[in-house]
Amino acid sequence: RDILENADCPFEVIWQPSGFDPQAENIENLRRIDANYYEAMARNMEPWAINRFIRNKIGMSRHGAPVFVEYATDCEIDDLKPEPKTRLVIGVDQGNRPAAIITQKDRMGRLLCLDEAVPPPDEITNGVVFGEAIAEIMLERFRPWCVKGGFLFSFDPAAKARDNDERRWYQQFILGVMKKLKDAPYVLPHTNRLDPRLSSVRQFMTRRAREGGPAFLIHKTRCPQLRRALMS
Repeated sequence: RDILENADCPFEVIWQPSGFDPQAENIENLRRIDANYYEAMARNMEPWAINRFIRNKIGMSRHGAPVFVEYATDCEIDDLKPEPKTRLVIGVDQGNRPAAIITQKDRMGRLLCLDEAVPPPDEITNGVVFGEAIAEIMLERFRPWCVKGGFLFSFDPAAKARDNDERRWYQQFILGVMKKLKDAPYVLPHTNRLDPRLSSVRQFMTRRAREGGPAFLIHKTRCPQLRRALMS
């Protein structure tokens, strides 16, 4: 993990070819055992295991029961850019340790995970402070979308809960955003049911975009917490 996320790490990753690659190591000897050695092995493996153990893709520990077994690291892009003039949707999770992810559905039908905001583990914050921080990220990295119709906040339904100052958490957040931006449109889903929430993400992970390639893409360097969560 340190090699992937720390630019100053003194180590280097040496990538080995995929077991499906004609240049795979020791392939001739393995074909004496089975002409389709890796293909036969893959038939009894889950997609994440194929990516990690045969394709030689990086994968975090999957100790326990991963929620999205469909997740594959070929969706991670070093320089993922938002599509101009297409609305951003910022998903926000509330609480003393909130989090947010900036996404976009582009014209190819892909879900782009462009950026994230997660306070340090030892930092407790509130809705106003977090809303102001998100607005600053928007102005710094997504200024062309900071116009009417350019973005939308989507909250967890639990954000309706009231805090100590009697304001609901999402109302605190909007107050923080409005300190920096002129507008803060939002939606509050009517249900907190788990299945619709998981299937809304899984539908992108399990299909290809209209012009080929993954329909679910993540900015590799700006979304480390999201990547870690999806792989574990």
